[in-house]
Amino acid sequence: MEGHILDGAANGKRTWFGTITLRPEAQGATLHQAMLKWMHEHAHGSGVPDWWDDPNCDFRFAMHREVLLHELQKYWKRLRKAGHQFKYIVVFERHKSGWPHMHCLVHEVGDKITKAALQGQWPHGFTQMKLVDGDARKAAYYVSKYLSKSRQARQLASVRYDLVKYPLNG
Repeated sequence: MEGHILDGAANGKRTWFGTITLRPEAQGATLHQAMLKWMHEHAHGSGVPDWWDDPNCDFRFAMHREVLLHELQKYWKRLRKAGHQFKYIVVFERHKSGWPHMHCLVHEVGDKITKAALQGQWPHGFTQMKLVDGDARKAAYYVSKYLSKSRQARQLASVRYDLVKYPLNG
């Protein structure tokens, strides 16, 4: 694919919009991993800081997001190992409860990817994937609005995501 524009309209490729969440026990487990990581890097035996229990703490969210980033990268690897070829962009968002969830666009590069394949590879909670109808720019707008919604929003994109060209049929 190097040097080629990935043109969904010309190649008949589809784009999926998704939301990826954590079930309650996974929220606690990943937050605990984030706390252990923080304590190892910053606390040096001084214990858990008072602010750790604040669901609106930006630093806590950033540490939690870092643990989730690792889990999300494993999710993409599982999909690729199953033979799927795609490009993606993901935006992390903090819910009112303080727990993170993710919004993504997945652009097919190879053969079609089924909804079941996309939803079946995330072991930590729930995925909701929907095919983008018409102009994929609308879905790109929806995902990108999360980048400006909060100073805590961060994106993650696959290598060479910049080569994805959205169809202009909307």
